[in-house]
Amino acid sequence: MSETFDLVVRNADVATATDRYRADLGIRDGRIAAIGAVLPAGLREIDAAGRLVYGRANFGPYYLSRTRMPL
Repeated sequence: MSETFDLVVRNADVATATDRYRADLGIRDGRIAAIGAVLPAGLREIDAAGRLVYGRANFGPYYLSRTRMPL
């Protein structure tokens, strides 16, 4: 498998359900293919320094509890 990524998100502040850390994310075919300290160059790159990155499943219950219509 090629190590070339379609997109590399650099310096992201990654949040999971249990942790938070700084990392690069390698995106291939629309999916996260790698998370690491220093990934190889991608076809495109975004500097996410100072920005929080998280998977949609991590905060789903929080989001849903904030968007319900009042009864």
